Order: sequence, then C-alpha cells, then structure tokens
Amino acid sequence: MKSFQRVAAKLSKLCFFWDRAHIPVPTVWNLIGLLLLYKALVSNPAAHAQQSVLITMDDMRPDDMRYMPNLSDYVTKNGIDLQRAFVSSPLCAPSRATMMTGLVTSNHGVTKNALPLEKKTIFQALKEQRPEVRTGMIGKYLNSCDGEYRPEFDEWVVFKGGMIYNWSSFRVNVNGEWTWISEYVSDYFLKRAENFTEKYKDDPYLLYLNFTAPHFPAQTPKSFDYECIGTQSLPKAFNLLDRRAPIRYKKLTAQDPNKMKRVVCGRARSLAYIDAKIVPFIETLTARGVSVIFVSDNGFMTGDYRQTQKSLPYEQTVRSPFLVFNIEINRERLTSFTDIATNYYSIYGINPPYPLDGLAYNEDRETLQVDSHFNKSKKIPFEAEVRANNIRVTYQSGFRQVIHMPKYSDIKPKRSPVAPKR
Repeated sequence: MKSFQRVAAKLSKLCFFWDRAHIPVPTVWNLIGLLLLYKALVSNPAAHAQQSVLITMDDMRPDDMRYMPNLSDYVTKNGIDLQRAFVSSPLCAPSRATMMTGLVTSNHGVTKNALPLEKKTIFQALKEQRPEVRTGMIGKYLNSCDGEYRPEFDEWVVFKGGMIYNWSSFRVNVNGEWTWISEYVSDYFLKRAENFTEKYKDDPYLLYLNFTAPHFPAQTPKSFDYECIGTQSLPKAFNLLDRRAPIRYKKLTAQDPNKMKRVVCGRARSLAYIDAKIVPFIETLTARGVSVIFVSDNGFMTGDYRQTQKSLPYEQTVRSPFLVFNIEINRERLTSFTDIATNYYSIYGINPPYPLDGLAYNEDRETLQVDSHFNKSKKIPFEAEVRANNIRVTYQSGFRQVIHMPKYSDIKPKRSPVAPKR
C-alpha cells in the first residue's frame, strides 16, 4: 500500500504540470488507468496465491460444526463448505499422512497410528525444490512422532505422540528446544500460528496448524462459560443393533448413556472455545488472499452403533468438515483428502516425488477410496471402500456388501478398481 501511495503522489505532481506541459487528455487518463491497474495487482488476493494455511481438528465430525456457529456463519458468507468430503482412513496418523503426501493409505504405508511415514511429504519437497517457501508445523505431527525437530520446517512447534493429557500444562519442542507451556493449548497453538503468518506475510509459505480439540480428553479452561444445552442427545442408533454388520456389538450398561453425554459435552465445549477465537484469524488471512482449508483428520462415533471409536469405516468416521477460503471449487464436488497435497504441489509449482492419488480441485471425480486397517479383534484385518455417488461398497477380507444404506441393500456391486500401488 505504501508503494501505491508513492505512485499516487508522483501522478499528482504530473497532473499539476498538466497545463504547462500540454499533455493530451487521453494520455492523462491512460496514466490514471495504469495506476488503478497497479492498485488492483498489489491488492489482488492472487498476489498471495502461494500462501496457504491448513487447519486440522482432531476427531471432529461434520455435524460438530453446530458447536462452532461463528465459523459456520463466516464460511457461509465468505467461503465454501464442501458437503461431500471424505478422509482416506478413519484414523489419525493414516489420515494425516495422506494430507501431507497426496496418497491413499495403502500407498503411503501408514496403516496404523504407531507406524512412521517413510514417503516424502509436501514439506520436504518444498524445501528441496523451493527453499524460499516458509514452512510451519504447529501442534500434532504424527502419532509415531517423537517430537524432535525436523529440518524441512522453518517453524516447528510439536508435542510428542498423538495426544496431550493436560491441555493447560504440556511439553512441546519449539524449533529444537523442549519447553513446558502453562497456557491453554488452543490459545497457545493459535498464537504461534498468528505469529508465523505475520512474520512471513510477505513471503510464500505453507502452514499446517493442528488443534487437539475435540479429541479425548477434551478439556477447556474452567473460566470458559458454555452450557451444553441441546448438545447431549445421543445418536439415534445408540440403542440399535445393526444385524447386517459382521461385528456384534457389546450390550450397553446402565452407566453408558450418561458417560457418553459427558463425552459429547466435553467435545462441544472444546470446539466452542476455538470457535470464539479462530474466526478473526481466518478473517485476517482471507483478507490477505491466503488460501485456508479447515478440516478434521477423521470423525468419531459418539455412541453410534454402540461404538466410541473411529477406526471402522462408518459414515460418522470417514466424513470430515471441509471448509475452504480463497479456493475455487464446486461445493458439490466429491472430495478426497488425497486432493489436499496434490493441489499444494500445483500451487507451489513443484514436482511430486511419486505419482499422486489426488485430483486438482477443478477436476471432478466419480469414486474415491477409503482404507481401514482395523485388526484389534482380527475380525476385520483390512477394508477397502469405494464410494460412487450415494452407493457405498465395502470389501472386508473378500466379503463385499453395501452397508448402512437400506435403499441399496439388494444391490450386488461389482468391485471397482482401487488405487494402484505406488
């Protein structure tokens, strides 16, 4: 803006000597036109097309957006809420590995939380091919991560492992130095993100901001005033037995309903707290033309089908909120988490180190793949799920069926090809 003011001042001086210099009227208007064009260029969001922030929640379902009314209202007016977005795997580390690689779970190899990621990430590729792009990682990296500093990041603020047990007193590694933080975790991570985006506001950057909410144990400051009115209703399927599924669920105890209500309330409070603070941050970014994506690594079953987990490929676990700002995309598009890194490779103009499974945001897809490697009981060692519009086909150790969609219960699907091995 200062450069624009300098140009305007010079133009003012030129206009002052207009009569004396006998400059033709069309020439003056040409100068004014050039000035307006210059202003448009320096203030155009496209000028910051290579500034991106990926915000990831932990275990947040799409219907949890009802606990974030401020963000919901802001995206309605200023962004796009994608209603058909699916994770690559309903588990933390596999899903996050997909966001950083552009590969489905069976191709990047992180099939469990305990496994490390051996494939090269978008951040490593950026540092190798475009070291001038600033990179940041704040919060949770991968469940297998020891927290030690990784050289592909200019800003590294990461805790060890996959969760924090005390959200007001925790240990993080800040650019190679371990330190104790006595501050509410969401406030601390948001402050670090604000500092990063302000520090590098004139540079290209890619920031990955990871909140812990609403993951267990879902804590909020005692001073936070929020009542869980209307948020403690249990899922409609809480007391139903899905007899078509290959798993037989345990019976409920008398304490289970009240326990689940407390869990849901804790999740709601942790999200409502962030909702009160995150909109100004996103608003600042969008005003600068920064592209922002808001997602969750997976959903969570809060009593649905008598389950309190996320590993099984149910509707409640494989779907995620997917909000975008300053990104052109069809809100009805079938979107996979493999698309996130795929489009970052394109935005920053770098070459991926392997063939990607994702598509550009301006490309439509008919199917997508969801992998679930859930083998605690040895009953379901592997699932590959292919979705086509409203039809959901799941393959479980050779067993195929259309599940949880009675409308399509008599369909006998033919197996669609899954992504080729990389």
